[in-house]
Amino acid sequence: MPRVELISQSEFARLVDVTRQYISNLVLDGKLPMQDGKIIKFKALAAYNKLKPKANGSSEGKSIPVKRQRTQKMADIGITTQNAKAEKMKYDAKLRQRQFEILEEEYIHIEQISNEINTAVSIVRSKMLALPNKLATEFDGLEHWEIEERLDEELNKCFIDLTDLAKEYEGLGENVKAKEEAAQGKTEPS
Repeated sequence: MPRVELISQSEFARLVDVTRQYISNLVLDGKLPMQDGKIIKFKALAAYNKLKPKANGSSEGKSIPVKRQRTQKMADIGITTQNAKAEKMKYDAKLRQRQFEILEEEYIHIEQISNEINTAVSIVRSKMLALPNKLATEFDGLEHWEIEERLDEELNKCFIDLTDLAKEYEGLGENVKAKEEAAQGKTEPS
C-alpha cells in the first residue's frame, strides 16, 4: 500500500495560499479529507481544486477570504508601485542621456536651428524683393519678350546664389557650432 503524505492545516493553507482559518472551516465542513488529525495532502489538493474559490466567487457562492483579498490588493499595489518606479528610473536615464548628448553637441537646440532658418529666409526675401528695383530701369522701352528673357536671367542668377547659400547651410550643425565658438571667443577674454 502506498504511503500517504499527511500535513497540518497551516501547511496546507500555505500550500494553497489561503488563511488557516479558511482551511479549518473546510475541514469542519468535511470538504477536505483527514487522517489522524492531519490533512491527506494529494487528496485534499484535488478536493480543494474542485472547491477552489474564484476571484468573483466560487460555484457555491463562497468568495475568497477577506484577509486573502486584502493581501492580494496590497501585493497588486506593491507591484504597480515597483513598475512605476522602474518606469521613472528609465525615463530619468533617457533624460540624462539626452542632456549629455546636447552637452556633447550631438544634438542642436531648436532655437539655434530656428535662428539659422530665419537668417536663410531673410536672405532669400531680400534677394527677391531687390529684383524689381534692380530691373525697373533696364526694362524701360524693351519689348515684351525681351523683358521676359531678362527676368528669366535675373531670376536664374538669384536662384543660383540661393543654391550656393543652401550648400553653405547643408552643414547646419557645423555652422551653428562655429558660430557658438566664435561667440564664445568674443565674450571670453583670450
